[in-house]
Amino acid sequence: MFKKIARLLATVGAVAVAFSLLAYSAGAAIAAGHAGAVFVLTDEAAGNAVAAFMRAADGSLTPAGAVPTGGNGSGGTLGSQGALVLSDEGDWLYAVNAGSNTISFFTVDDHGLHLRGQVNSG
Repeated sequence: MFKKIARLLATVGAVAVAFSLLAYSAGAAIAAGHAGAVFVLTDEAAGNAVAAFMRAADGSLTPAGAVPTGGNGSGGTLGSQGALVLSDEGDWLYAVNAGSNTISFFTVDDHGLHLRGQVNSG
């Protein structure tokens, strides 16, 4: 299963990651009273992370912290579509670590993101 995910993300062109936004409104919100969340991949070469922002019904964002991916970013400045992917059900988030050639996967729930593992991207 993880090899399929790695191939899918690689073919989407998610090799050079910088800031990739994904609006999250399906499934559970990060905190009660919020319409959802926005996730941003930091792409730091010394340690990649997913920064989370709570999204209010009016679209305003409030920082909600960052979760390390366990991998390294490329340190680049160009965005890459598909570098951060939320599952259709809204309960899994996949993040590309371009600097370490890995893909990290997180569960998403009412309390935020939880790193569950990492696979080589090939």
